[in-house]
Amino acid sequence: MTTYFNAPTVCNICKLPLGKEMVDGRTHWRVWACMCTRCYVINGVGLGVGKGQHYRLFPDGLYHRTASTKQDAVHQRLLALHASHVPSQTRFG
Repeated sequence: MTTYFNAPTVCNICKLPLGKEMVDGRTHWRVWACMCTRCYVINGVGLGVGKGQHYRLFPDGLYHRTASTKQDAVHQRLLALHASHVPSQTRFG
């Protein structure tokens, strides 16, 4: 199990407490951030290599990685949230 040591206590984007879940991932601005799930849904680009990893706060006080691939159930839940909150892009041409 991968552990995120020295994790921030607040979201790098909204500055609110991270809570029990966080995503260390790339944003649509092409910079990486430790995000709360709300900010991930709005600003994240996905989970997996080069995109991001999902972490959950465990009783030991550390964040442990729980998802990092498209096959993970957590990824599917976050992807569904993302699809319901981000408007589809309009293609001009």
